[in-house]
Order: sequence, then structure tokens, then C-alpha cells
Amino acid sequence: MLMKNFFFVIVLCISCSCFAQTKEQVLSLLNSKIKETDNNIKIVNKVSYELKESEITTTGDGLLYNFKFGGKGLSAFSYEFDPSDIKSVEDLYMDKESPIGVLRLKFNESVVRYKTGSKRPDETTTFVNYVNIQYLKIDDKNYNELKKAFLKLKDIYEGSAADAVRNFVRKCATAVEFWFGGDGASRTYKLRNIYFTGCNLKIFYDYKEISSGKAAGAFVTYLTIVPLKDVDGISLEKTKSKPNCIVMQHGGKGFETFTYKGDDVFVTDKPVKQIPSFINVTNQEDLIVTEKYIKDAVKQCNGGRVKL
Repeated sequence: MLMKNFFFVIVLCISCSCFAQTKEQVLSLLNSKIKETDNNIKIVNKVSYELKESEITTTGDGLLYNFKFGGKGLSAFSYEFDPSDIKSVEDLYMDKESPIGVLRLKFNESVVRYKTGSKRPDETTTFVNYVNIQYLKIDDKNYNELKKAFLKLKDIYEGSAADAVRNFVRKCATAVEFWFGGDGASRTYKLRNIYFTGCNLKIFYDYKEISSGKAAGAFVTYLTIVPLKDVDGISLEKTKSKPNCIVMQHGGKGFETFTYKGDDVFVTDKPVKQIPSFINVTNQEDLIVTEKYIKDAVKQCNGGRVKL
């Protein structure tokens, strides 16, 4: 009986170890599969590209997938994304003769930072709603193993958010117009959505500005990246905001900002020095709670002390 139980435990352990469970194990599996593509050819519309230096690493925004296409000069590409935002996984059609396949991760919004080029001024950054992962398709098991690995990472990252940041984001109100006046201009913001990875916020919003002597313009959609550690001030001007709303400030170069271009792509725009919290604090109780949430989130993200 003892030997039967021992044999059962061994079989169970072997079967459970067939797929990685921890984040480190999953990343190790992903890298072993992704590195198989190096020095292999990807064929797209009869054109061949040799893959080089493929790798997945961790960052403050989740994961960074780097790879290069060989040739006379290496062309560098990267996707940075939060696995918890993955909506679906699909296998893209590739030329039958191509030994490289493409697994596509889809996202609800353009939360993926996509870079091309490795040096300025050739380097460009956009935000897109997908990640294309190259894999060796001559092994029939690769696609399913990669798909399972990314869905496992989605589960792992969904449970890793800081409580203080989660509390703050939950209070943000979508589809509410926040008006701000001052300096001869009228500014209106309307939150579309907000995503967060660790201590970084991705804020999607509509914005329009009316200045003296200018006709009212239409809303333009923006994406602003707010690392909470870089929030070095907050302010509230009750007579110049409706509904009242705390503003987060960046004393340096400003928060990285992108403009919606179309086709689910955002392109680089000028940084902004401040961004609304998108929380109605007209009520005194809401003001007290919101100020605490912002302070706690900035503190938990190793930022400085902020106060109204």
C-alpha cells in the first residue's frame, strides 16, 4: 500500500511539473521557446527576415519582448505590456513555407508600448492594442504551450497590484466632464479608461481647450503615462474646477503623452505637466478620502510626500 501511494505521488508530481507555475518558471519557459526562433527565417509575402536576439524580460510595466531582424543592419523592435490586460490569444496566418509562426496577444485598448529602431532619431514609440510573438511553428506543441504560458502570466499579474493604487483607480470616474479654467482658457477632460501596472498609470481621456478669441474645438483623445513616483505635487482650485477635482503635477519634463492617430494607434505628443485625478471631490468627505488615496499610492510607489 505504501509503495502504491509513493508511486501515485511520483506520477502526480511529474504531471504537475509539465507546466510552469511561478512567474519565474513561466518566464523561463517563454524564453526557451522564444529563443528557438533566433537564426531562423520568418517569411512574409515571399520576403525573408532572419530573427536575432529574441528575449522576454520583466519591467515596471510588466514584460518587455525584444527581437531584431537581421540583414545588412539589424532592425530592433520591442513590445512592453502588462499580461493582466491580455484579452485574447490567437494564431496569425503565416506563409506555409515560413518556419516561424506568430502568436498574437490582443488587448482591449492600445496599452502596449511598441518601439522600432534602437537609436535616436530613428527610434519611434507608439501605443498599439496587440503584441506579435514569434515562435518556431515546426514544433506543433509550441503554440499551445506559449498560449498557456501567457494566460498563466495574466492570472499571476492580475493578483499583484498594489492595494493603494487599486483603491485610487477604483474612484476614478469615466464619461464625466471635468472643467478647468484659468490663464484665459477653458479646458475640459473626460476619462475614457485607466489601466495600471504596479505603480504606472495609463490614462486614456478626451480633451478640448477653448482659448480667448478661438472657437470651441472638438475633443481629441490622448494617452498619458503617469508613474506615481514622479507625482511631486497635487493641487485643487475649487473656483476653477467643476466638478472639483484634484490635479496631479510633474515638476520635471512632464508626463509622457500620446495622441490618438487612428486604427487603434497612439503616437508621441508633447509631455504634459499636470493631469486630473478624474475624481469628483466637491463633497468634503470625498476630498479627504481621495487625498489620502493619492498620498498612499504615491508613497507606496516610492514617491515623495505630496499634499494639498
